[in-house]
Amino acid sequence: KSAKPEFPQALMKAKYHKYPALLKALNKRADIYNEQRLFCQKLEKKKKELSDGEKAIAEATGKLTSSKKELAYKKASAEKEFAAKREELSSQKTAAEQAVAYYTAIGDSEKAEYYTAVLSQINAGLETLTQTETETNKQFAAAEIEIAKNEKTLAGKQAEITAGKAEINIAALAGNIM
Repeated sequence: KSAKPEFPQALMKAKYHKYPALLKALNKRADIYNEQRLFCQKLEKKKKELSDGEKAIAEATGKLTSSKKELAYKKASAEKEFAAKREELSSQKTAAEQAVAYYTAIGDSEKAEYYTAVLSQINAGLETLTQTETETNKQFAAAEIEIAKNEKTLAGKQAEITAGKAEINIAALAGNIM
């Protein structure tokens, strides 16, 4: 609205000269309207920004949930794979130990030495498997920590949005009271 009063000043002064507060209000009516309109536009803009932020958070939360599921699947698969390999090497170790004991008992030192070397290789394989499993578990733990950090960040952003919405509601209520 135009800041210029809508009514002729002389007429208003003649009619409402006993009510100076009313004259002042009528003269400032356009200014008040414009201020409230600007105030509402700012609230609408902030509301849109918060809504966009919520959409982004929902999308990021969905991606995090997918990442968590994928990580859990990979971790379970790796654990099964390590358990199967450990079982295989353990049964080979048992067989090699039995062969060493048997060939030592019958006095065939050549075969006993061969199976002792095989047993050494199996033990080295078990040690390598343990190291690989430990390193893999560290990588999974690091990924889980990163996901937890991202979840915490998203929760903080969601709290900011919730606070922003509360501010908008309070401001809108205060604006209605004015």
